[in-house]
Amino acid sequence: MSESFTFLFAPLEGLVGHVNPQLGIAQRLLTRGHKVVFALPSSWKEKLEAMGFGVECLAGEDECNSKESWRIPIGRYLAACSMTPIQRLEHVEVPIFRRAAQTAKTNDGKYKQIVANVKPDVIIADLMVQHPSLMNAGNAT
Repeated sequence: MSESFTFLFAPLEGLVGHVNPQLGIAQRLLTRGHKVVFALPSSWKEKLEAMGFGVECLAGEDECNSKESWRIPIGRYLAACSMTPIQRLEHVEVPIFRRAAQTAKTNDGKYKQIVANVKPDVIIADLMVQHPSLMNAGNAT
């Protein structure tokens, strides 16, 4: 392969259901000679580095991304099966998106640092609320 690119993957808060689907794509890119870096909580570092990926840690994220932190929104979502659409919006979707927006505000500075360090050619983000640093990574500021 004559040209190699750097890919930055930013799965939703390091949640397994968002990381795992990206691993297959990332592995294919790696085997084709591209550089692949994940932006994730440090709990993923050892596993992903063993697979040949780079990892940029979202410092301090492990506590806020624990299963416990998602228990309330997920519990609400499971209870939503018996709700009307309006009730589901009010009691499930709005709190989840509020949390996602708060996380975007909290992590945006770290993503900006990661983009500066990694200098990705391509960013693949799987986020509920997009981080401005990732959206504007290719724009002059």
